[in-house]
Amino acid sequence: MWITRTLPIMHRNFQLIGLFLGILGLGSAYAQMTPQQQQQLPESNPNSAHYHTRYMPALGASQSENKHLQDRFGAFAMSEGSGWSGWSVDGESKAMADLQAIAQCQDRSSGADDCEVVISFKNQCGSVVGGDDHAGLGTAGTLRRARQLATERCNELGPGCKVFWEGCSYPAPAE
Repeated sequence: MWITRTLPIMHRNFQLIGLFLGILGLGSAYAQMTPQQQQQLPESNPNSAHYHTRYMPALGASQSENKHLQDRFGAFAMSEGSGWSGWSVDGESKAMADLQAIAQCQDRSSGADDCEVVISFKNQCGSVVGGDDHAGLGTAGTLRRARQLATERCNELGPGCKVFWEGCSYPAPAE
């Protein structure tokens, strides 16, 4: 009988303690994101540092720190002859990202002259998923979605698909 009377009281006490810790910010189940982590999220994510300045301008009007963002580009290049590849993320322009990916492909393949960009992206993620003799490419606002699209395309072409490469280039604050 003591247990049945005490449990509701104990439960209420634990709720009050949880509420108190939550008010103090000590009992939160989710850790706060750093500004650097927020910068890595796509703009469409409500936890992003950019979300309120783009998707809800009235709420972001007072946020002066993240109003000016520079686009970032990424690319993936491949040599069909040698099978080597190269990539680039966070390029300041599409041309720069493409050139860096091609240069890395050429360096890794000991100078292959057939390296060419097979996927490029702006302010988002890219993924390359390959099987034995086929590949799927995908770009999207999140790495998970880009991987999903690339995997779906690869599986349409044949079995044995595995992630070969993926990367993201999100907008960065203007300097």
